[in-house]
Amino acid sequence: MRVIAARDIPVFFEAEASDRTDKDKLLRLMSSSSKGSLPDKLRLLAVLNLRAVDDTSAALLAELEGALRECYTDSSVDIQRELSRGLDGIKHMRQIQSFQQQVPHSGGMQAEATSTPASGLGSWVQSKTAGILGQVQSLLAKSDDNFVTRVIDNLCEFKPGREDETFLMLDPRRKVAQVSMIDQGPKSRTPFREVLVFMIGGGCYSEYQHIQDYASRHPERHIIYGSTEVLNGESFLAQLRTLVQP
Repeated sequence: MRVIAARDIPVFFEAEASDRTDKDKLLRLMSSSSKGSLPDKLRLLAVLNLRAVDDTSAALLAELEGALRECYTDSSVDIQRELSRGLDGIKHMRQIQSFQQQVPHSGGMQAEATSTPASGLGSWVQSKTAGILGQVQSLLAKSDDNFVTRVIDNLCEFKPGREDETFLMLDPRRKVAQVSMIDQGPKSRTPFREVLVFMIGGGCYSEYQHIQDYASRHPERHIIYGSTEVLNGESFLAQLRTLVQP
C-alpha cells in the first residue's frame, strides 16, 4: 500500500481507465514531476497507444512520447536503454494490433470497453490509512463490461456481437471436414453452462477478476480460466522489449 501511494498508482490507473482525454493531465504524468516509475509511464503510454484510432490521437501520443523522453534526458545509460526498448516494444505492439484490427473504432482515444471505477480513483478518505485502503480497493473495482466477459456471454447465450464474429465453432458430433469459419454454430440453442476460457499467451489478474465477477452474477454457469502464463504490467513490457530486441 505504501508503494501504491508513493507512486500514485491510482492516478495512473484512472488515466488508463478513463474515457476522456485530458492532455494536460497526461503530460504531467509523463513529466519529471510525476511520482510514477518508468514502467508506470510506459504502461500508461502503451494503453493510450492501443486506444489510438485517428490522426489527433497520433499527434497527442507523439507529444506524450516526447515528454517522456525529455523526462529521462539526464538519466543513467541503463534507464535510457530501458526507455528506448520500452518505446520500441510499444511501437511493435501497435504494429501487431494494426494487423489484427478488423472493425474500425469510433471516436478518439477511447478503449473498446471503458469503465469508470465506481469508487472514484484518486479520492482520499479522511484517514490516511483509510485513504490508501480506499484507493487499493478502487483498483479492484468491479466492471460489468469487459471484452472477455462479453465474448463469454455472447457465445453462451448465442447473442449477436462483433467480439465473437470470427470465432470458430467446433461440434464434436460432426466431421472435421464439415466445419468452416462460416459455420452457423450448433443446431441446439440451449445456452452453454460449462465454460473453459484459455488464453494462448499471457493472461492477467484483471482479466481473471472480471471473469470471477461475471461468474458470481451467473451461478448457473461454471467457468474455468487459464493461460500459458500470468503476467503483470512490468513483465508484459519486458516481453515486448524482448520481441523487438532479443
